[in-house]
Amino acid sequence: AATPGGGVVALGAGRFVLSATLEIPPGVTLRGAGRDLTALCWTSSKTPPEALVRGTGNFGLEDLTLNALSLPAARWKFSANLSHPKCS
Repeated sequence: AATPGGGVVALGAGRFVLSATLEIPPGVTLRGAGRDLTALCWTSSKTPPEALVRGTGNFGLEDLTLNALSLPAARWKFSANLSHPKCS
């Protein structure tokens, strides 16, 4: 994905801990090993990021879970019916 025009960045199973907005370049797809296997987990913060994921142009997220349940609840809306890997 480092080449001009983008590509696929494959993430294996596991949890990947983030503390800021994930910036995805144009043409890049971030692909997990499955929504029950790969999770991007944002850490608790008094000042949560303005966006969890941001990109310009065409970019993608596939087969993974975004988990920001530890961030202030008033800012985010979640479905309680989702199955996802634990981030704690």
